[in-house]
Amino acid sequence: MDKLNILLKYALVSIVSGWLLSCSGSGWIADSKTGCIVYNPRPMPNETITYEGECVEGKAQGVGKLFWYQDDVLVSVYQGYFNKGKWEGNVIVHYFNSPLSSFEGTYTEARRNGPGVFTYTFGKRVECSFKDGKQVGQSRIVWRNGKTYAGTLKDYEMEGFGSMQFPNGDHYEGEFKQNKRDGRGVYIWANGDRFEGKYFHDHRQSEGTYYYSDLNSTLELKQEQMEQPSLLVTGLADPEVLLQSASNLQMKIERFLRYPDAALKARAETRVRVTFLVGIDGAVKECQPITSEHPEMFSEINSAIVREVSRATFPITSEEGEPYEVWVVLPIRFRLR
Repeated sequence: MDKLNILLKYALVSIVSGWLLSCSGSGWIADSKTGCIVYNPRPMPNETITYEGECVEGKAQGVGKLFWYQDDVLVSVYQGYFNKGKWEGNVIVHYFNSPLSSFEGTYTEARRNGPGVFTYTFGKRVECSFKDGKQVGQSRIVWRNGKTYAGTLKDYEMEGFGSMQFPNGDHYEGEFKQNKRDGRGVYIWANGDRFEGKYFHDHRQSEGTYYYSDLNSTLELKQEQMEQPSLLVTGLADPEVLLQSASNLQMKIERFLRYPDAALKARAETRVRVTFLVGIDGAVKECQPITSEHPEMFSEINSAIVREVSRATFPITSEEGEPYEVWVVLPIRFRLR
């Protein structure tokens, strides 16, 4: 009789588990060996689980360990407290085959709620807060080399306003976009020098204000309006198409260039004349930046220009229907004010 009761009990658990799965659609997943079910917030094809711990009324209950598999490959392990099939309270999650190593934080009904810490395999640590499963408020990032960030995040990337401290003592405070300094910001070097101006994709732009602590002086600068590109050839069927493409490259280069520090301190100005050859396939074959004054101070800019121009492609030019190589000139003027 006792054996019959046990068999009926297990049969009832299986029926209840099956009913719960059918009622909740894809919101639950069962251990195929024990029939114990846990909550599945983001169902994926070919997922399986193994649960170690107590099971009450068909659901994981109490302290337990949840192993999550994708295509029979272990992807994560949840360790902590389970309440009616959902992880609750402080939980540690270990990840495998992923840049993300672990997450430790508090949960409410399987949703992150409260403080939490992500740790990555390459040494980065992200400390943030959650409400109803969504990241909110200020966050802090610590890298292995000692660099730190404090500010807002969007989809776990630096976005909005924040401050960054570098291992060498430098400091940046300002706007970020997609993990890069982008927008208005202030950069303070360890020696007290300061730049206030715009950044784009982690690069200082050519307009802003520098303050030099050792010189006790302030210096404003701007990149002078560029002259228009020109072609060292005449008679092309449609030169405007090539010139427009060259102007687009010119504007792109302008956004990435920054005034060299040595040139700023020496109050040096120059004009860079970039001459390059566009081949019959539209690719750049040669590039010759020529600095009219102080070439040693602007060598970094010359190198950056060569890299950008060499990667560019242009519309194929022709003369009387035949592909044609053409030299293009981009003049850039750097002037302090």
